[in-house]
Amino acid sequence: MDIIFIDGLRASTLIGIYPREKAMPQTIEISLQIGTSTASAGASDDIADTIDYATVTARLRAELGARHFNLLERLAEYVATLLLED
Repeated sequence: MDIIFIDGLRASTLIGIYPREKAMPQTIEISLQIGTSTASAGASDDIADTIDYATVTARLRAELGARHFNLLERLAEYVATLLLED
C-alpha cells in the first residue's frame, strides 16, 4: 500500500457550539494521509488510475463549506466518510 499525503488543506466551514461560531465561517487546516495502491497509475501514467488531488481538495472544500459541525471530531468523521465513499 502507498500513502498519498495532502498537507495543509485550508477550507472554510461553520464549526462550533456557540451562536457566534454558528454564524461566522472559520478557516480550518487539515492534513490527510490516504492509503491506496498507486501501482496502476505508475504503470499507466493516467490520472484516472489514482486519486486526483485536485478533485479531493475541491470536493472537501465544497462539502465543508456547505455544512455546520458542532464538534471537530464530527468534522473529522465526516471527512473520513467522504474519502472512503470513492
